Amino acid sequence: MDCVRCKSQNPDENQYCGKCGAILDGSIGQIKTLLEATLRDEIHSAIADQFKDQKLASYEITESVVDRLLNWAKILGVVVGIPLTLVIGKSCYDLRSSISQGKEEVAAKVINAKNELGTEVDQGKKDLSASVVAAKNEAEVVRKEADSAEVQMGQTEAKIRSLDPRLAASEAIVARVAALKKKIDDVEASLNVQSQLIFSALNGQVTLNRHFVNQIKDRATMAIQFEIDVHLRSPHSISSGGNDGDLPMAGRAPEVKLPVVAEIMNARKERASIELLNKTPPGQSVGVEGAWRIWFEHPSQEEQTQGDPVDLPTASNPEHVFEIHPVTSIGGEHILDSLVEIPGYQSYPASLAFPVYDLLTASVIASAETIKISSETVGYN
Repeated sequence: MDCVRCKSQNPDENQYCGKCGAILDGSIGQIKTLLEATLRDEIHSAIADQFKDQKLASYEITESVVDRLLNWAKILGVVVGIPLTLVIGKSCYDLRSSISQGKEEVAAKVINAKNELGTEVDQGKKDLSASVVAAKNEAEVVRKEADSAEVQMGQTEAKIRSLDPRLAASEAIVARVAALKKKIDDVEASLNVQSQLIFSALNGQVTLNRHFVNQIKDRATMAIQFEIDVHLRSPHSISSGGNDGDLPMAGRAPEVKLPVVAEIMNARKERASIELLNKTPPGQSVGVEGAWRIWFEHPSQEEQTQGDPVDLPTASNPEHVFEIHPVTSIGGEHILDSLVEIPGYQSYPASLAFPVYDLLTASVIASAETIKISSETVGYN
């Protein structure tokens, strides 16, 4: 589509000229074409009128000449005589009649041409008026759409401006939360490193008999005849860390042949078991059953070998790696009701304990007769 202002060519789907910005509208082009045709016809008509006036003027000049000839004929009639006057008069009369008839024909053609031109001009005006009205209506529709789009754009900008403070506040909160999380992560990482350094200062080793391992490897619990050498007379207090409300006891067992520690969970609930322990003389055997585990929380600085002589313990929680913990039965009495959450105890968070476990290293060396386990000291029981 050609621009009516700068004559530049534009794609048909464009609404505005890409060069001068003028509105591209087919109806405006039609109006322009109609105006050019109308002006062309009017120019041709004006030229025709000009030639018509020249022809009419020639008729009028001829008629004036005839009138003069008649006047001269009259004068000559007086001087020369009647016959010459009659001859000239008749010729002039015939010429005058032809001139009058020519003038009438010209006038009729002029009137007919004016009527035809008036009809075409009237139709052209109607077509032009209709095109102009249509163009105005379309322009009004476009204007209203543009106004509506401008209003919507203004409303959208207002909404964005109203959201800006809230977005800024939200971003600030997110940034603060991220900063706090990073600080927490840094603190936990520091604690993990420090804990690892503390607990890895001591390493423990234990050598187990393969026959013993084969007997218990598929069992979660085991029963022993426990020679209880040292135990607390009352449970630990309850708060956090080692103050977990348990009651530990240290001794020896012919089934294990290693230093052994057994612990009753929630010992305050098990008054009968506490009374039994307090009445049992040191070194006397008591039937104990519970979950067994190899746990390097209090290892000896020297290697412990299963079957070697076991020294008498001097504390309820001596150096050891083999435990019965928790105890499920003592003296033939089940204490399964102790296996519940400890009221009031604040346990270690998993986010602190498990990273330490992930950093620990251990080794297992198996032979035909023995299995040797070496591990760094662990914590967060």
